Amino acid sequence: MAAGFFVLMLCSIIYFLPSMLAKQKGHVSGGSVFLLNLLLGWTVLGWFGALIWAGSGPFATKKVDEKRVKCPDCAELILPDARKCKHCGKSLVTAT
Repeated sequence: MAAGFFVLMLCSIIYFLPSMLAKQKGHVSGGSVFLLNLLLGWTVLGWFGALIWAGSGPFATKKVDEKRVKCPDCAELILPDARKCKHCGKSLVTAT
């Protein structure tokens, strides 16, 4: 009984390997890779197709959540720690 469960779990992990790879790499079409893997993974061609798709780009990049402020001169968004506006070139550091 335990051996059968172990074999079933191992087969499930191998079957959904393309979906797990897409999820781990942050693939932008991860949901579509999962659907292809779920519906056509039982065919060898569908499984390899999902695996190739999961391993190829594009991958989502993690954006750093930074609050941006407006430049007082040109009103473009800049980082709060900026010393100089990258859009208009105005110096943002006040002389003390």
